[in-house]
Amino acid sequence: MSADWRNSKARKLLESEIRNRSIPFENKKMGSKAVFEKYKACAEFQGMTYDTTFQRRLASLRKIVKETEEDEGVEWDTSGAKVFLKDCFEDGVIPLSYRGTLTPLEAAQKIWDEHCAGQPAFEGMVFNSIFKRRLESVAKNHDSKKLRAADDEKAFKQYRAKYPV
Repeated sequence: MSADWRNSKARKLLESEIRNRSIPFENKKMGSKAVFEKYKACAEFQGMTYDTTFQRRLASLRKIVKETEEDEGVEWDTSGAKVFLKDCFEDGVIPLSYRGTLTPLEAAQKIWDEHCAGQPAFEGMVFNSIFKRRLESVAKNHDSKKLRAADDEKAFKQYRAKYPV
């Protein structure tokens, strides 16, 4: 199997076949063995073997494509959902230490259930790993801005102490 799976031709072929529904999302409808048998004659599959690595990669690819399609149509950078999350962090509704002792996925699920589900800004969105990643990104961005603001304030006070007006 190709050492660089992310850029392999076989992965690109499987991804396009999943997107156009030639390969269903559910393993029950078409198992990994059936997928391998169907595509093993393709040039992109030369040198590949059917093993647990192939099964794991196909399952992961199915999940990625499914979650991506569920979230299509949401322009995150300009979405009301992103603004809502930023405001929640800014107002302290969601603390920066929202994870606590929970795993990242459990913490994101808790935030989704308590603050996001049912909000108009999140209409059409579902809870998945994409939401978890976006929540972490907004939290990290907010945290870095708070730290930068604190550093700027400290530097300004030092400057004013040296050079009073």
